[in-house]
Amino acid sequence: MAPADRRGERVIPEPYAVRDTYDRLAPFYDQDTAADDYGRWVGLYQELIVRYGAPGSRLVDLGCGTGKSALGLASLGYQVTGSDLSPAMLRVAAAKPGADQVRFVEADLSDLPDLGIFDIATCLGEPLCYLLAETELIAAFRGVSRLLAPGGLFLFDLNTAGFYRRLQGTPLVQDRDGEFVIWRGSGFTDSGDLCHLDVDRFRREGGSCWQRLSYRHTFRHHPPQRVTALLAKVGLERLGKHGLRRGEFCDTPDEDVDRKVIHACRKPGPAMS
Repeated sequence: MAPADRRGERVIPEPYAVRDTYDRLAPFYDQDTAADDYGRWVGLYQELIVRYGAPGSRLVDLGCGTGKSALGLASLGYQVTGSDLSPAMLRVAAAKPGADQVRFVEADLSDLPDLGIFDIATCLGEPLCYLLAETELIAAFRGVSRLLAPGGLFLFDLNTAGFYRRLQGTPLVQDRDGEFVIWRGSGFTDSGDLCHLDVDRFRREGGSCWQRLSYRHTFRHHPPQRVTALLAKVGLERLGKHGLRRGEFCDTPDEDVDRKVIHACRKPGPAMS
C-alpha cells in the first residue's frame, strides 16, 4: 500500500501518480476538453510538417490520451501509432470511430520502449510538462531520437511561463448537468519552476448525494533556451520555435504572452527537399 501524506491521501511515486490521475480522469476527459479545438491544433501541426518536411508518413503521437490528436493525424493519411501512459485513456481512444486506423500502445514517455521506426514524432498538450526532473526530459528526448529515422521530424509543445502565472487567477467552474468541476491553479511554487493545478469534480449520485473526486496536476516549466540545449545534448537539431497565440502560430514566440511554445527539431540524416 502506498504511504499517506498528512492529509491522509495516497502518495504515489511518479510516473504512477500521473497514470493514476488519468486512469481516473479517462471517463470525463473528452467532456472536460470539449472546448479545445483539436482539429485546429492538428491542422497547425500539419502545417509545420509540411513546412519542415519529413522522410515519410510513419508517425508516432506521444502522450496521445484519448486519441484526439492521433485520430486527427491518421485522418490526414499518416500511419499513426499512439502511445500513452494511461491504459484507461487508451481504452477510450480504442473505442472511437476510426481507431482501427491507429495502433495504440501503452508506454511511459520518460522510458520509451521500442515502438518501431518513425518519420515524424509529435507530442501535443501537457505530456512533457509532467516530466518534473530534467533527467526525465533528457530521457524522453533520447527515446524519441531512437524512434526516429534519419532525417525524422520531432514536433512538440510546452506551456509558457506566462500561462503558468495566469493559472493563479480566478478559479474556473464548469457547471454541467449532474456535475460541476472546479479548476484552481497555484501559479509557480516556491521552487520557481513547478506549478499545481487542483481539480475538484462533484457528481450527483442520486437524490441529494454527491461524490467528490479530486486530482492534482503538477507541471514543470521548461524554458525554451534550456530545452534547445537538451535537444542538442541528445543530438537533435533545432529547426525552429513558434508561439501559440489565440489559436494561431507566430514565428516570434513570447514566453509572457503566448499559451505555448512549439519546438521543431530533426534527427540528423538526409536533407529534406
